[in-house]
Amino acid sequence: MHKNDKNVNLKMKNIDDIDPELEDLVRRFFSSINHHSNEYFDVDDYIDIIEYFIDQEIIKYAHLALREALLAFPDEETILDKQAELLMLDGKPKDALLVLNSIVLPQNSMTFGLRGECYTRTAQVDNARAAFNTLIEMCNPDDILTTFTDITQLMNECEMYSLTLEFADKALALFPNDIDITKEKGYALHQLGKGEEAITLFNRIIDLDPYNTMAWTCLSQIYYDSDNLTEAIRCFDFILAINFDADVAIQKSLCLLRLEQYDEGIECLKGCIENDPNNYSLKSLLASTYSQNDQFDKALPVYKDIIDHYPMSPNAFIGYANALYDVNGDYEGALDTLLQAETIFPKSPELQFYLANFELKYTPNEPSQEVLQSNIERLKICLESAPSHPHFNHLIGMAYLMTNQFNLAYTHFITALSSEEDIDGIYVFLAVSAWKIGNKEQFKKYYSEALSRYSNTNNILFSICPDAKKYVKKYIGLN
Repeated sequence: MHKNDKNVNLKMKNIDDIDPELEDLVRRFFSSINHHSNEYFDVDDYIDIIEYFIDQEIIKYAHLALREALLAFPDEETILDKQAELLMLDGKPKDALLVLNSIVLPQNSMTFGLRGECYTRTAQVDNARAAFNTLIEMCNPDDILTTFTDITQLMNECEMYSLTLEFADKALALFPNDIDITKEKGYALHQLGKGEEAITLFNRIIDLDPYNTMAWTCLSQIYYDSDNLTEAIRCFDFILAINFDADVAIQKSLCLLRLEQYDEGIECLKGCIENDPNNYSLKSLLASTYSQNDQFDKALPVYKDIIDHYPMSPNAFIGYANALYDVNGDYEGALDTLLQAETIFPKSPELQFYLANFELKYTPNEPSQEVLQSNIERLKICLESAPSHPHFNHLIGMAYLMTNQFNLAYTHFITALSSEEDIDGIYVFLAVSAWKIGNKEQFKKYYSEALSRYSNTNNILFSICPDAKKYVKKYIGLN
């Protein structure tokens, strides 16, 4: 024992349910460490002690037991295997591999299993294949199916799907109806883009076990990923018939909504909320679905519930304000809601944009210079997060136009135009701002484009720039 460990004070944990002999062994180990005795433990003793600590997730004690074991048996293969296993648990597969490769003539199947895992986790395909093939050859016949299952699960976890198929096919040649191996092969096929083959395998599992929710779940995922939402819903229905699962019910709701089967989707969502009444993510989805379908009267109380009990996102405040305005025409109530949200989420670009847009476009009276300037500041916050965002630039351009800051307006309209998004009216306002800054060539360019796009171009232009009418009539021609 290490004589320098003067302050080690190990205590037993969670030992009540273990085998009495193992309990005695672990107690003796604790005592030997605490009292620096020279009690002898053989290789099997150390293996049992290390495995106990690993099972109990007391990894620091497992390392301590390993240290003592290596001092006593530095070249023992099973001890080195445990050293590699602990390094793997520490997330150090390369270090574990160095330990395993130091074993000159390995005889233990665990060595090859650990090597295979290290090679798999470090993406050494050929070495992983060779190690696991050796492991299978050494395997006790009673353990071979479990070994194949562990190997294919590991390979899928490490995204080595082609190798999964190799070992799954070897396993299925011996155990053609094994569900776990079939599942791993089906998953690998799906990840490799071979959805139809995967569907065939999962249907084979369902033929063997119609109530296998795992197979139905895998099938639903394949259909969902391939946008075959009708088939995905059919799978969800089978799963829910076997046993209610809230996550599956939510997925079904999302599929129904994507298919625009809103009434069914809403009913499914409401059922999910009844099962989990404090799930405000579901309530947000329900409220937004109502809003998307112009059912603002139904959205209103759901949004109110969210902002009263779970005000964790500006979206609920935006939705509530929108519903208030749509249902009751309540501009002041909607604005108060948005201003309340602003105190909670002062840097939210989405909220700042919505608030500026709402106050500039829906105010019952002409916005004052103070209101315009405050919304310019809001939109500056938006532009900090997305300087080229077309809608942010368009709206701040409008605010600059209304405050007679025409050069700034023109600059932001140009930025908005540079995106591929078609913003309604952008060419009219470019023409307006070009006129205001005296750029006649750009005015003619954008005015001509606006005329070809918008029937109300002249009405907008001449209401803002009445002095442009004479120029247009003389130099461009006015119809």
